[in-house]
Amino acid sequence: MKKIALSTALLLVMLSFGCGSDSNSGVTNKTVSGVSQKGPFVMGSTVTVQELQRNSLAQTGASFVGKISNDQGEFSVSSVTLASQYVMLKVDGYYRNEVTGTKSNSPITMTALADISDRDHVNINLFTHLENDRVTHLVASEGMKFDQAKKQAREELLRYFGFTGNFGSTEDMNIFGKDANAAALLAMSIIVQSNLVEAEFTERMARFASDFADGSVDNQELTNQMAMWAISANMNDIRRNIENWGEQVPDFEPYVQSFWRSKLGLSSCSTVGETQDYQGVELICTENGWEAKPCSDWERKCRDEHTSMWCKEGKWVMDACGEDLICNELGKCDYPTTAVCDDGARKCVDNRFIKCYDGVWTTVNECAPNEFCNSETGACDMQPIEQQTWSKRL
Repeated sequence: MKKIALSTALLLVMLSFGCGSDSNSGVTNKTVSGVSQKGPFVMGSTVTVQELQRNSLAQTGASFVGKISNDQGEFSVSSVTLASQYVMLKVDGYYRNEVTGTKSNSPITMTALADISDRDHVNINLFTHLENDRVTHLVASEGMKFDQAKKQAREELLRYFGFTGNFGSTEDMNIFGKDANAAALLAMSIIVQSNLVEAEFTERMARFASDFADGSVDNQELTNQMAMWAISANMNDIRRNIENWGEQVPDFEPYVQSFWRSKLGLSSCSTVGETQDYQGVELICTENGWEAKPCSDWERKCRDEHTSMWCKEGKWVMDACGEDLICNELGKCDYPTTAVCDDGARKCVDNRFIKCYDGVWTTVNECAPNEFCNSETGACDMQPIEQQTWSKRL
């Protein structure tokens, strides 16, 4: 009997210590803290810690709720007691958009999967959000251990974006700082955001994450959309937007460039000074490879029938034309000359005052970036100083 009791005791000890960090040990009275970032989520946003089953990563229904305490996205959820160590952290709220520099007009939701048996700090960011479906597939469908699934998903996602180097755990990444982790995460956040409004951005995240569940992104249209925006976006503007928040901004620009070069097959060129037109964007060959050729400020042209391009600080900025508009011979969004309207009708469209003459919409007045169109008077009135920006959509 003593031998049996001793054997049982030894077995229990082995089970408790032999499984490592991937065992299902649960947590008691733990405080989980971190930062939630797209750009940073703003004060008052909600963070929820949801318990997950070990083998399926399905939600059990147990959860604990906290709030973001400042506009840097910092949060803390206390007294977390769960039977499982595996959790999903979910943030719901408004965020600061690093592309426009302004607070979002609508809330979004982002998530992170984590094993909190050995950690108290978990960040929620775009990387953690995009990898979730892939991690869940590897654990639930392929029987992979959680930590191994996280590592594989991270490497696959970095490979898709064309980012190389040594990177840490995604739940430790922060867009602010000076290391490669910060630079890669910020670049990814900027690329996926592009010039989308919140509803469009939420749809893009969902499509990307679903496509990436098998370890690759096969939606070529999605990839091309992000790459073509990145090739011409004004990164100087974006850097200034983030610096205006008073934060330390990493060197994200080379990672953005690596992305569009790899996705568009423009990684190398042979003759320095050689130029080419790539889908409406003029490129020039440099010692570092293809780069967008500098343009003359306020120069305008059409990328295609529904996309206007204008030059700011030597970089092309794309503007999608609104509904029923096309890019005209001046490189501006306007109604087609065949558009029919009632004589005398008037309205403001894309910060332009237009009026109907002889059944055709005609632009009467085009307002400057620091003005707004007054549909009652047809005048361009000055915006309040705090609202004056170059562009809300780069």
